[in-house]
Amino acid sequence: MGTGTNAPIGVIDEISGQASITRVDGSTDTLQIGSPVYQGDVVETGAGAAVNIVFTDDSSFAISANTNLEIDEYVFDPVTEGGVQNFSLHQGVFVYTSGLIGREDPDDVRIDTPIGSIGIRGTIIAGDLNSGEITVVEGAIVLREPSGSEMTLAGQYETARFSGNNTGISNLGVKTAEQVIQTFSGIESVAPTFFSSVRDSVGED
Repeated sequence: MGTGTNAPIGVIDEISGQASITRVDGSTDTLQIGSPVYQGDVVETGAGAAVNIVFTDDSSFAISANTNLEIDEYVFDPVTEGGVQNFSLHQGVFVYTSGLIGREDPDDVRIDTPIGSIGIRGTIIAGDLNSGEITVVEGAIVLREPSGSEMTLAGQYETARFSGNNTGISNLGVKTAEQVIQTFSGIESVAPTFFSSVRDSVGED
């Protein structure tokens, strides 16, 4: 489904290792800092790689090695500061920081995974799709399994796990900042601001 415009929706802000992008027309480019990103693109990272994309609404999406991120839909109106973001992520570790889209309605930003979907309301979230664990860093999210079970997380570092077999979503309680840093260390090279803010949260130790 075309948007009628060829304007980029984002840019590669940070990259570590080898990553590529597949365009809607099937062409593939090797990524570097400053590479444009368009609706419909699929970003793929190789072994040991990581990428951070910054979008036009100031949201960002950092992904770890051996991951594909599909940008299914991205619509942003800078006048109203509204829009829609829909992503598909198949595996790996990620950190998503919302921008202007998704501040009010969690249905405006959705991340679909093989084990469930995540609706985002003005927040920073971190996920490990290899274990099924999703952690709120700031704000609130709504987790939904294909079976229809749903859970809202709103506490800092509150974590839940998708079962992956439609048996429900398990609330795992609150992680420590150290656990968050350890779990998501694979993307620290491309998301330094996220990690410095997590470290600041334990600052007085």
